[in-house]
Order: sequence, then structure tokens, then C-alpha cells
Amino acid sequence: MNAIYPAKFIYEDTGGYSVLFPDLKGCATFGDNPEHALSMAREAMGLYLAALEEHNHSAPPASSIAVLEATAQPGEQVVRVMVDLNDYRRNKAKTLTA
Repeated sequence: MNAIYPAKFIYEDTGGYSVLFPDLKGCATFGDNPEHALSMAREAMGLYLAALEEHNHSAPPASSIAVLEATAQPGEQVVRVMVDLNDYRRNKAKTLTA
């Protein structure tokens, strides 16, 4: 099962990118460059959604990317981030049994 949420990638003056998920309260990460930030965003989102599932909480609905783009500040880019939760669950199970 794929999960897709919009994230705000924010270029930092000190270099790198902060990543915030407006729909996933408290879910944020950072990357040294756009590719690293995307990789870290997938990991953060996967961990967040897996924790919700583990605690029997429903994932919130995803916001409209158009609305987030319309309200983006200078230096922010809105990106759809996807994670395959089935792959994530399998990898988590392997990690726990290793």
C-alpha cells in the first residue's frame, strides 16, 4: 500500500533542506541536498505512519498540493512524497528479527 503526502522542502541559508509534513504533526527531517532530503523524508514519513499503525491510529487525510503550493513562502517547494508501507513493514520485520 502506497502512502503519499505533500511535504514542504525549505532551502536553508546555511545549506541543506528542511522538510516538513503539514499533515503529519511533528514529522520533519533535514537533508544536505534535494536527493538526500527526499530520502530522509521517505524514511521520516514511513516511521511516522508505521508508528500510527502500530498504535491503532488512523493516518490523517493528505492536504491538497495545490492549496499548499498557493500558500508556499519564498524558498519553499511543495513535493509529493511516496512510501510503500508494505515494503517498509517487511524491512522493519527483517530489522526486528536480525
